[in-house]
Amino acid sequence: MKGNFHIRPSDEAMEKIENYIVEHQLKPDDKLPSERELCEMWGFNRNTLRNAINHLVSEGKLYRKRGSGTFVNTSKIMLNLQELKSFSQSVIEAGRRPYSKVLSFDLVDGTKKVNAALRMKEKEKVWVLVRVRGIDQKPVLIETAYLSYSKFPDLDQYNFSDLSLYDVLSKVYGIKLRSGMEKIGVTYTNKDESDLLMVGEEVPVFFREGTVYDENDEPVEYFKSVARSDYVYFASELKS
Repeated sequence: MKGNFHIRPSDEAMEKIENYIVEHQLKPDDKLPSERELCEMWGFNRNTLRNAINHLVSEGKLYRKRGSGTFVNTSKIMLNLQELKSFSQSVIEAGRRPYSKVLSFDLVDGTKKVNAALRMKEKEKVWVLVRVRGIDQKPVLIETAYLSYSKFPDLDQYNFSDLSLYDVLSKVYGIKLRSGMEKIGVTYTNKDESDLLMVGEEVPVFFREGTVYDENDEPVEYFKSVARSDYVYFASELKS
């Protein structure tokens, strides 16, 4: 028995929009015609077209500016789960410009969770480095790194708005990062995160948490981050 397959109007509208971008060679930050113009061009009603645009915005292919219209988004950066590569390095290799802004860099008592992750004794001090990381001057993720003070006592001498943390660990402290474990999930931004990432409140974002180890299987960094899903995606290579 054969079933009739019907493409949904919103799916057809998405395909039309994506084809329009390719055919007209639109570049990142180029503006699409207005919703009214697109509806007249293709014969869709406004709700169908708006649903299609909303879906492409959620996928990171388009973005909106209130009062200005809909624009082509930049391509996403792939973060490989099997590579111990810094965010800056991944962005540079994609031909884009990374930036970092240090929000805070404090020396505090380690919590039970941090102490366990870094195999530290109770009441040992830990560095907490909080940064906003971005691509082409757009904020993409908020990253919090925890590192042992006893292992890296002079870490506060370095400006991590300009320097890569992993480069300093390698070149200054002779650390060779070798492996790591992390968990990835989805969460929703709170007000502070929304302001820093320049998104609406309670927007879905990736949440990452994990520990990085050196060549001797000693923990070097425990980290947490939230990342905008419209700018990055995660991939893992499968091998037989």
